[in-house]
Amino acid sequence: MTLLEDDPNFAAFLPLLDGSLDPIGLVDERGIYVWVNDAGARFFGYEREEVVGTHFRFHLIEEVEPGDAMRRALMGNPATVVRRVRRKDGSRAIVRTELIPAFRGLVMIHATDLRSEEHTSELQSHLNLVCRLLLEK
Repeated sequence: MTLLEDDPNFAAFLPLLDGSLDPIGLVDERGIYVWVNDAGARFFGYEREEVVGTHFRFHLIEEVEPGDAMRRALMGNPATVVRRVRRKDGSRAIVRTELIPAFRGLVMIHATDLRSEEHTSELQSHLNLVCRLLLEK
């Protein structure tokens, strides 16, 4: 268990975030992953411990200038970008990434594989609930 998971605010949302079938991670103001759910680790082909501590740009294929999206999210404004990402096995995916202000200055990164249409309205409802609860904190 990490210090983040010991935080009562985070602990309240942990079952929702962890139970999501979508890749979800939390990054600090530098863009370093401080937490990732199992779906996020699996999506990239890593174990959780391999993702935590890495910069989110490590997974991007193209070089991207320090982004407006992250700045906006750190200022409390959600942002959405589409990026090509690289998995551990070298395969690639195109993802829509939502950067959502969370708590303690963290940004929640939610990725949707745009090549997959397996995301049902039930999954979207789950994410909407998580986002609404995070923004209310």
